[in-house]
Amino acid sequence: MTDLTSALLQRAARDYLDALTEDELAAHIAAGTDEGDDHRLDDIAGEHGMPLSHTTTTTED
Repeated sequence: MTDLTSALLQRAARDYLDALTEDELAAHIAAGTDEGDDHRLDDIAGEHGMPLSHTTTTTED
């Protein structure tokens, strides 16, 4: 992935998160935490046409 593509994806994700109300953001965080789903941000971004799976990393405990 190019630096420009990465920067654009990060900006789109930031803009999306900035547009959420406090309650919506709390619900997204709670859903990811309660389910233990490391890919919840991928799901959220994918719902809005911004799949992030190729840019995120996860660690196994």
